[in-house]
Amino acid sequence: MYKFIQLFAYCLFIHAIISIQVFLFMNNLLVQTAKQMLISIQMVLMDDSRALSLYRSSRKMKKSSFRMTAASFA
Repeated sequence: MYKFIQLFAYCLFIHAIISIQVFLFMNNLLVQTAKQMLISIQMVLMDDSRALSLYRSSRKMKKSSFRMTAASFA
């Protein structure tokens, strides 16, 4: 009986760790999306050159990875 309780507590502990990691991963994705939205709103409202450069630099990585993928299929 003691081994069963010990096993159950161990499984509960592992489940808690996995749940926290998934929560932190999803939270990070939400933060990144919110940053992109704020940069876009700042561009529209103020037409700020700094916001435009931030937006371009954040898009540059995505475009370069897309080009690499497209080149590998060509």
